[in-house]
Amino acid sequence: AYSIIGNQELHLCYKYPIVYWNTANLIVDSGSLENTAKSKSTNYGKIATSIAKIQKAGTKIELPLVNEAQFGFTPDAKNDRIFYSLKGINGIGDEVAYLIINNRPYKSFEDFCTRMIETKLIKTSQMVQLIKAGCFTEFEPDIFATMKQFITKYILSPCTSLGLQQFNRMVKLNVIPEKLQESVSIKNFKEYVLHKDGLFKSYVDP
Repeated sequence: AYSIIGNQELHLCYKYPIVYWNTANLIVDSGSLENTAKSKSTNYGKIATSIAKIQKAGTKIELPLVNEAQFGFTPDAKNDRIFYSLKGINGIGDEVAYLIINNRPYKSFEDFCTRMIETKLIKTSQMVQLIKAGCFTEFEPDIFATMKQFITKYILSPCTSLGLQQFNRMVKLNVIPEKLQESVSIKNFKEYVLHKDGLFKSYVDP
């Protein structure tokens, strides 16, 4: 059986560019065969191993750009490269992959968020995975900047007022500016004076 597979691979590599064989292996490992009754689960370990071998051989693996990537891995023989699969992204299932493809094109990162996040078609956890995979680098090359933009708008709730709970957390994180450190001292002194076992109990007449 091994010799048969080896001969088949040799024949394919002789007749066609090796990038097609490498892409086929990645498609099988990622379970991204389209038009199948039941999608195969993604084997991320196999994908990582295959990609390492392919890159070592000189073939480039392109990021799964949100306007370019397909459901499965896609070969580009002319430029000896393979476009990463949407299905192959950790945490992104068949439904989300097809949602992204069927709603193209996207004009910007903000356009994608408006149409896919604000409508709740895609979960915030899945969006984080898409950003980490580099899907939006066609709009902004800096992944960290994109992640900060998304987290600030869709995950973190902005503080409209500063209560003691937020104040205490800021003190622990040491993010209060030097010019406001006197406020921290005043708060600490007040707590000391009013503490049941401190100055209040010992020196203040009830």
